[in-house]
Formats: sequence, structure tokens, C-alpha cells
Amino acid sequence: MASEYDIIDPRGDMLLLVGEYAGQFHTRLVKIEQNHPLFLTPETHDETNAADDVTEQPIRISNAYRLESNMSVSFALANEVPENPSNELVRVGNNPPASHITQAKIRVSSKHLSFASRFFQEKFSIKERSNQEDILPPCFNNLGALYVLLNTIHCRARNVPRHISLETLCMLSILVEEYECLEAVEAFAETWMLNLSESVPRTFNNDVGRWLYIGLVFRNKALFHLMTRIAIRESPGPVPTFGLPVPSSLIGHIEHLRQCKVDSIVVSLYERMEYLLDHGGCCRACDTMLVGSMMLQLKPREIFPPPQAPYEGLSVEHLLRVVSGMQEPRCMELFHQQTGCPAIGCALMPATRLLLRRVDNETTGLDLEWFLSL
Repeated sequence: MASEYDIIDPRGDMLLLVGEYAGQFHTRLVKIEQNHPLFLTPETHDETNAADDVTEQPIRISNAYRLESNMSVSFALANEVPENPSNELVRVGNNPPASHITQAKIRVSSKHLSFASRFFQEKFSIKERSNQEDILPPCFNNLGALYVLLNTIHCRARNVPRHISLETLCMLSILVEEYECLEAVEAFAETWMLNLSESVPRTFNNDVGRWLYIGLVFRNKALFHLMTRIAIRESPGPVPTFGLPVPSSLIGHIEHLRQCKVDSIVVSLYERMEYLLDHGGCCRACDTMLVGSMMLQLKPREIFPPPQAPYEGLSVEHLLRVVSGMQEPRCMELFHQQTGCPAIGCALMPATRLLLRRVDNETTGLDLEWFLSL
């Protein structure tokens, strides 16, 4: 007889119902009573696939179980993320309303869930809460990631893929944070991140926010430090997170550091220019050349007229590069011998060059332990 649900634990005492409503996934746990046929006729548990096979095939719940003829338990999520995940998900139930579609029914064990997850431990400890429906974050859109997590929590290692896509890893990060189950998946997370190491950004791009969230959730100090360093130095504005629940305090702090570093360089440049205009240097001819040279070099670098906070489009790395590349004027060669000016005071921006070196040395990534302690 075909089963109407997917199997994670063949002797599990709960059904996890997953539905979709208004674009968000909802979950609810239903107790399987002791006299229910599911308890009376347990089937054998088949785990014939080796771990390496999982990396090349969709995740499959035990071969001894099948959904109704038009429903497959295969989820090609480990390596691919569908463009429209909602069209790929398993649907069960007898024609549920379009406004609330049941995506899956999954047999699970409350003992495994509560042992691995503080979220479920607290949920099962309060009777009223155990019957409540839970809503996953709006950005969660990959039901297959839930299967990966449940297989991991239930110690079904052979059904846990070793190679997954970046998008699936992001979805898993959401679930791990939501269910507070880092310790249960930590070993697999190291493998997933290692196998995706070639795609970790070395310069700023749209994936920095994703990897920043992954590093934070899985407590990877090196990854978190690298992503925050890239974000602070190379982002031209607030780091995009694409809906991932990255703490706003973290994004705000990174943006604050970026703006402060950019502001210090811009202020230093224009303080030098104002000083030359108000007080002068060694002589009027040299001052004119210095101010003119600064304007002519700042203009094509898009730093003249002076940019204003929040300095959208300006990164610290960009400013360090273009400002340090500004050429010194030829005052010494053209004027000093004829006018007898002293050989001091004609550097284009001496204080700014010192500042550039200091900013370059000081602008680095954040310490994960420090951030978690805030």
C-alpha cells in the first residue's frame, strides 16, 4: 500500500506538515497515536545508497516508501536550485485550496528533533506551543533544504549530500538559525563549505552577503573575517543580503566603517586644499600649481566636487587606489630654482598620504567572537 507521506524516521512518532500560504512556508507537527496503523506496521528501512552516490543523485527517502503514483520523493536540491522552487515541490493531500497548499508530510521523530534542536526542545516542552503552526522566514524557498536538515538531524548520513549549491547552503543556514541546531549539522557544514570553497568571493560581488550569513550562522571565524573585510574595504554601499536574515546591526556596522574610512580620506584631501587656499605654502606660484593639480586629478577620479555622505558608489579600496596614484606637481623643477623657494611645503598632500597608509593597515575584517558578544 502506497504511503501518503515521506519517511525520515520509519518509527517516528510525529508527522511534520509543510504547507505554503501567501508565499511563505508554514510547518506544523502532528502526533501519531500509538494505536495508529503507522505504529502497528513499521516497514523496513533501506539505506543502500552510499554517501558519495548522494552527491550525484537527488536525495531519496527510503526506497521502501513511495508517495502516491503522481508524487515522487526525489528532490534534486543538493546540486540544483529551481528557478521557481514552488513548482518543483512535492504536493500531497486531496486537492487542498490554492491559498494554502500542502507541500509535504514527513514522518519524523520528536526525540531526534528535541535532542538536536533547542527550538523543538522548547516547543515539545510546552503543550500549547507543540500544537502551534510555525512560519519559516519569508526568504526561505527551498523545501529540499528541509529534507537535507531532517536527514542530518535523524543521523541518516547516507541520505545527506556532500555537495550542495550555494543557494541550498543559504537555505540550510536559515533553517539552522531558525531551529537552533548548529551542533547537529556542524560536521556536514564544514564539508559543504569546503566543497564550495572555489566559489567563495575573493573580491566584492553579490555573493559576499550570502557568504557573510553562512559564516555567521555556522560560526566560521575565518570566513566571517574574510567576508567582513571584503565588505568593509570594497563595498560601494550597504552590503546586499537578498532577503537573508543577516542582522541589521552587522550590515549597519559594516556600512558605518565604510563611510567613516571614506569620509576620513575625502576630508583630508579637502582640508589640504583649503589650507593651501587660506594659508599658502612656500610661494604663490607653487600654491597655484598644487591647488590646480589637485583639482585636475580629483575631477577624473570623481572626487571633485567633494562627494557627500553616505558616499554611495565609493569604496575604501577604490579611494586608496586612485588617491595614492595622484602625481606630485613639478614645483621643485619649475619654480624653486628661479624664486629661491625653500625645498619644503610643496608636497601635494603629505598628511593624506600618511592617512592612506594608516587606513590601508587598519581596515580589516571583524572578529566573529567580538560580534557575537555584542
